[in-house]
Amino acid sequence: MTTTTKALGYALRSLYPAAFTSYQGVVFKVTGPETGTLRGYKPDMNLTIKVRQKLAEESGKALVRKATRKLISQIADDTDRRITINELGVTIPNKIELRFDESLDMVFCSDPACGTLDRLTYHKYPPRDRMPNCRTCKSAPVQQAPVWIPQRIKTGGITVGHAMLGGTQSSSFIRNMGTRQIFCYYSTPGDGCLNPLSTDKKCVHDFVAKLGSLKMLDSQRPIDSLRRYNPHCPKGLPVQPTKLERLHRTTTFWYKMDYPRESMTVPLQVSAVEPHVISGDTEVDEINNVLHEVKPLIFNGKLVDLERSQFSRLRVLEATYGYRAGNRFTGVSEYYLDGQENNVPGRLTETQGFVLTLRPELYDAVEQIRQEQFREESLDYVVDVALHSLKHALLVLAPLYTGFEPDKFYGSFDAQGANQGATVSVYDTDEGGSGGFATLMRDKNGFLRMLREIRKRLVCPTRDCLTACKQCLFIKNCGNVNRKLNRHLLNQLGIFQLE
Repeated sequence: MTTTTKALGYALRSLYPAAFTSYQGVVFKVTGPETGTLRGYKPDMNLTIKVRQKLAEESGKALVRKATRKLISQIADDTDRRITINELGVTIPNKIELRFDESLDMVFCSDPACGTLDRLTYHKYPPRDRMPNCRTCKSAPVQQAPVWIPQRIKTGGITVGHAMLGGTQSSSFIRNMGTRQIFCYYSTPGDGCLNPLSTDKKCVHDFVAKLGSLKMLDSQRPIDSLRRYNPHCPKGLPVQPTKLERLHRTTTFWYKMDYPRESMTVPLQVSAVEPHVISGDTEVDEINNVLHEVKPLIFNGKLVDLERSQFSRLRVLEATYGYRAGNRFTGVSEYYLDGQENNVPGRLTETQGFVLTLRPELYDAVEQIRQEQFREESLDYVVDVALHSLKHALLVLAPLYTGFEPDKFYGSFDAQGANQGATVSVYDTDEGGSGGFATLMRDKNGFLRMLREIRKRLVCPTRDCLTACKQCLFIKNCGNVNRKLNRHLLNQLGIFQLE
């Protein structure tokens, strides 16, 4: 596909290198024939040159500095390592290749009485609207077999092995079941057969295609109840189901089995925002007139600079610098940084959104809470958690109250220091702005309703989660994998004063 068929923002957040995507029930991986870290991405060099020229200007340099600083900080949080990057090199993608990865090629028959393992690429002329039928029983469709996803090892609360920097091939992250799983587990090298009922102790290899099946013993436990067995033994010998062979644990991570799905990997992203003021902008002035009445009702004026918190035109730099395989805490990260040019997929957008400006007093309020509850963490870290949580709070209900897709909204925050305060920006992801936040903030009553609902969600009445969850602060396209969130901290700060 090319980025003209989908919004570039969607491509960055959903079709980044090594991402997984589904089409008609089949999971594909973004990869291509190129060597290097950005496999599957063909750059749009004309647009890339234009964007780099803009980033070479003074305002553009400020965006690059912000994005680079955030990237270094996020990698340090993930790996406990400080890396040196002078600045990012942004490449604008044009063509993205979705190819079927070998680790996703294995399928098995969905009929428990058959369950034959096979490769999807062996099916000739598969139907376009569904998965093909099993080549053995020819009556039930196949489904993709599970794969192994890496999880970092924790020993005594300490993570052993950190995310890997550059050069690591993503194929080593997600692994298939292995060729040994395909064959009858009684079969041994040299045509041997270990089945106790075999008289000649020899294996028949005449129909290898039928040797090896998966059996799901309990549909309520689709992964835990998977067993391998062989209902098609050509000698008619009984083969009882047995557990799958678990991959060997390495020194840095172990493997967890799961079915292929789009969320097996999630992007790691940074964004930087600069206001872009246009004199005589009637649309912006109109919305700010509405917000002038609403802001004192919503925000705590002791922490929020109400005058400088405004709807505005914005210039936004977004970059996807890697991905995370596995869950948000123990998953393994890979970065596209090569240590030289540090080119990452990105884009420069002229859009519109809301900038919330926080006073320097925010740092005093956070420090007081830190002394009581987060003594082991630095002040900068706790401030980042507070700002990240605030960004999510402003984004989480925007799709519901506007009818726009979640990918149409994004955000960024910038901690400027104890003497300057901080900013949190939320904006439309489309070039020029899709009108999402403009529509929302023109409607005084609708905006107030959304903020009141956000205030309720921070209590998390459904789950009463420890820090944050899908019921309160999680958003689908978080560039930091929904880490560094804490609804309790946000509540204690009292930035929202709506009840």
